[in-house]
Formats: sequence, C-alpha cells, structure tokens
Amino acid sequence: MTRLVIPYGDLKRRIMETDPYRARPFITFMYGTASRVGELIPYTHIYRKVLGDISFLESPGITKGGVLLGPDGVTITLKNFKNKSRPQKDVFISNKREGWICSIIEDYVVNRPEGTLFNFKRHTALNMIKKELGIRSHDLRHSRLTHLFRHFDYGNYEIKETAGHSSLETSGIYVHLRKKDLKRKLENPVLEEGLE
Repeated sequence: MTRLVIPYGDLKRRIMETDPYRARPFITFMYGTASRVGELIPYTHIYRKVLGDISFLESPGITKGGVLLGPDGVTITLKNFKNKSRPQKDVFISNKREGWICSIIEDYVVNRPEGTLFNFKRHTALNMIKKELGIRSHDLRHSRLTHLFRHFDYGNYEIKETAGHSSLETSGIYVHLRKKDLKRKLENPVLEEGLE
C-alpha cells in the first residue's frame, strides 16, 4: 500500500479548515500524537493467537485525565495496542514549536466533562478523516511521523517512542535519508567546532 505524506503547511491548513467543534479537535489529537484511530476512541482490540485462541484489549479511548496541560506544552497518555511490552505511550507536544496544536487540544479539553473525549464509532472517525482531509487515517499518522523526522529532527528512537512501535526496524520506514538532509548535517558548523 502506498503511503501518502501531506506537506506540513498543507496539512496544517487542511486541519484548520475542518469543523472546529468535532472534526478539528479529533484530527488534531490524532495528528499531534501520531496515533491510530483505536487509540483515541472507545475500542475493543482483538488479538488472534495461534490455534484459535483470542484475547481482547478494551480501551476507553483518550480520556480527559490522559491529557496534561502545561505552560510548555501538552502531554498525552494513550493506550498502545501494537506493543504489548509497552501498553501505553506518552506524547509531548511543544507549545513553542507547535502552539497551534496545543491551542486546539487545550480549548477542546478544558470545555469537556470528565471521561472519554471522543464518543463515536471507529467507522465514524475513519469517514470523518476521509471527508475532511481527503486522506486515510494511516496517511495522517504517516505524515506526522515523517514531519517529526524532517522538520523536528526526530531520530529513529524518538520516532519509535512516539509511534509506539516495539521495534526500531518498524520505525525505519519514516526515517528517509534524503541527500539535502545529509548535506545539511555535514555542513553544520557545530560539527566542525567539535572536530578541532
């Protein structure tokens, strides 16, 4: 399946044009945390094991208690379905670097009652992203992880932690080494000072 990466400015513009009461907060949470739809909404994840053994992981979705608002930014704690060794992940979004995301999240959370923040079905969430942005939900996640690498200098380990992957190998698809990135790093004057 081809992965689509929407340029950062274009995606921000698209998000800001969405319905401010329902779609914009949900899509902003999803983009900011690079989460899967099932990590934000009430959802039952089914694990199918060998020999027909099945187990379930229930998630209430993102709750108001899972969002910590601070002067430096927002920290969001989410269930992590794909990594059994790390059942939750914490994602920090900097107010200084991405105040637009923090502002949307804070405005939404402050005005919500305690409990689950997004009470709608998975198909509703998937359709909302497709209708409002014209992309699949995983393209939104892929775009975020690629933006963190390209624009915020995240390395493989930081991508792994943000995505909630269990392996660095999985995160490697987001770390696209581009010639201009390599040239920029090699021309860094800080690097020269350290070599003298």
